[in-house]
Amino acid sequence: MKKIDYVEIKAVNKQEDKLDLARQVDKQDDATLPTFTKEVPISKKIKENSDTITIDYQWGATSEPNIKIRAIEFRKEDDLSDVYRLNVQDGKDTMVIRYKNSLYLLRKTTTAVAKALLTVYKRISSLVENVVGYFRTLFGNTYVISKVEKGSWTFDEQLADHEVGVKYITLDHLTEKQRANLLDIIVQKLSALHSKDLVLGSFSLKNILLTNTNSHFTDLRNLRLSRKPSLLVE
Repeated sequence: MKKIDYVEIKAVNKQEDKLDLARQVDKQDDATLPTFTKEVPISKKIKENSDTITIDYQWGATSEPNIKIRAIEFRKEDDLSDVYRLNVQDGKDTMVIRYKNSLYLLRKTTTAVAKALLTVYKRISSLVENVVGYFRTLFGNTYVISKVEKGSWTFDEQLADHEVGVKYITLDHLTEKQRANLLDIIVQKLSALHSKDLVLGSFSLKNILLTNTNSHFTDLRNLRLSRKPSLLVE
């Protein structure tokens, strides 16, 4: 089975875990390496749907706590068929990874929420981050996968990393006019979500991802259907 060709993984917590797996590609036969570098699925089953691809992996005995994917579903335009293991501890809440020259956000959630986000993405693609799929791990955790545009800016310091192309910004970096524009953007996009009977709970600036040309809502784990139809006022 083909080795995963990811370059870097960043686990987001107080102590960052940065592990470069590229150097391990040519060392698979080195007996001095930890056992997990030789752990690969023993089989996989691929199912193709109209818009997505689902892969189920079977694993043998494993003793390491790093993420091993039991099942993954992703949109066809984002080929994640070689991703079956991540060299970071299973259960981390949020990670930023670089894979095949693209950036991805992985956030731990429930399977029901992850499936719902992948399904609803088509309706709200102009408003939210690019949800490309989700996976379940051997330990029973589920992660939703979002693709991030390079050169993005975040108000969440834990996500910021210049090496992977996500930069940190605060309100202090913005002029008064820029703050007013940011408020307009947030109100317009929240209103657009409400018009589709969706509500983003516990909203904060950490839910905003900015680029030089656009803005998106990020961390959609608290996105829910509104209990009552929204009344929009111009």
